[in-house]
Amino acid sequence: MPRKKTMTATLILRLPPELLAQFNLALAQNAQTASLVLRAAIRDYVITAARGAK
Repeated sequence: MPRKKTMTATLILRLPPELLAQFNLALAQNAQTASLVLRAAIRDYVITAARGAK
């Protein structure tokens, strides 16, 4: 049975304009969405933190 999507959180990030522009450019160059990239980064962080790595 397929997993039901229940994503309800919204993140608001404050970034320097240059970093945001570079992020958007990287997204476009890699045909990815911000949501996809941020979810992967958060997932990796949670896994690393659970292992006690710094």
